[in-house]
Parts: sequence; C-alpha cells; structure tokens
Amino acid sequence: MASEAANACKEYGFNQLGYNRLISLFDKNNVASKRVAEKVGMQFEKEIFKWDKPVEIYSIKS
Repeated sequence: MASEAANACKEYGFNQLGYNRLISLFDKNNVASKRVAEKVGMQFEKEIFKWDKPVEIYSIKS
C-alpha cells in the first residue's frame, strides 16, 4: 500500500505539478521507507544530518 501511495504522489508531482525532480527524506534506519523509495524508482543521493539525526535523501527525475 505504501508503494502505491508513493507512486501516486510521484505521478502527481510529475504530471500535475510539472516537477522534473522529486526527493524523499527519511531516517537512515527506516528500512521500509528505503524499500518504498527504491520500489518507485528513486535512487540514493546522499546522507545529511537533519532533525538531530542522520537522514538519507533519495531522488528521481522525470
């Protein structure tokens, strides 16, 4: 279900809002979020420190 929602958000961002790049930020230890991001075609971009913890950034281009 999460990957279906993420895919719908991706399609909306690209097709309705006209964005050419989307990003996802989540806790480095959140394996489920990482799986969802990869399942919808996102790729690891980099790790940053935000919200007092390590956060991974995944992205996809249209």
